[in-house]
Amino acid sequence: MTEKRTISDKKRTLIFINIVVSCIASSMLSTALTTALPAIITDFHINVTLGQWLTSGYSLAMGWYGLSIGAAPVIAPTLAGFLVDSFGWRAIFYLVIVIVMVSLICARFVFEDVLDTVKKSFDVFSFVVSIFAFGGITLGIGNIGSYPFVSIQVLFTLFIGGIATVIFVFRQLNAPIPFLELRILCNKNYAISVIGSMLLYFVMMGSSILIPLYVQRILGYSATVSGLVVLPGSLAMAIISPLPEKYMTSWV
Repeated sequence: MTEKRTISDKKRTLIFINIVVSCIASSMLSTALTTALPAIITDFHINVTLGQWLTSGYSLAMGWYGLSIGAAPVIAPTLAGFLVDSFGWRAIFYLVIVIVMVSLICARFVFEDVLDTVKKSFDVFSFVVSIFAFGGITLGIGNIGSYPFVSIQVLFTLFIGGIATVIFVFRQLNAPIPFLELRILCNKNYAISVIGSMLLYFVMMGSSILIPLYVQRILGYSATVSGLVVLPGSLAMAIISPLPEKYMTSWV
């Protein structure tokens, strides 16, 4: 019989704070590196297409998790600009490492099992196929700006990603315990929200990469100034992030 475990309100709060801090640290790498991107591109002698991969490997969500991710863009660009101008872009990684280590140590004392732990099998095949699927499509689209469309770097990579995606979807729809539950996309409201989140993410990532590059490399301003330029938009996003969850809860 499963033993019922309860946790106190204080521990719930500590768990929530720990998760938020961890989310801020992880998303800070994405948002802070947009300000440091021009300096990194110069130091490594790479083009913008290759450099943007430093920031495009992250994703975001909505609700209170969106608030934690929205809090990082508020402080990260300006903080990153100060760090880049004062200590160099490597200081960003040092800061994130410190935050993550503190969060990890706190999690050791805050988190505890609330359910019985059981052994479960891991779908290695689906995991490997997902790497080729998402990685192939993302890499192929990213290479369009650097290589001809009819090339191994673009068309062949997209083809591999497309085939892997078909295999991945087919396996998830027929597996008794899917690696990624895709049937939830049959819910119209959820599917629309996912598409909307993707479009918003495209706009946010595009502008967050282009604006620092434009301010620093075209206008010739410092990294701190480029961080201040994106501060108003980041602040507005952090304030608005919790609102969809509030209104959606009231409607449902």
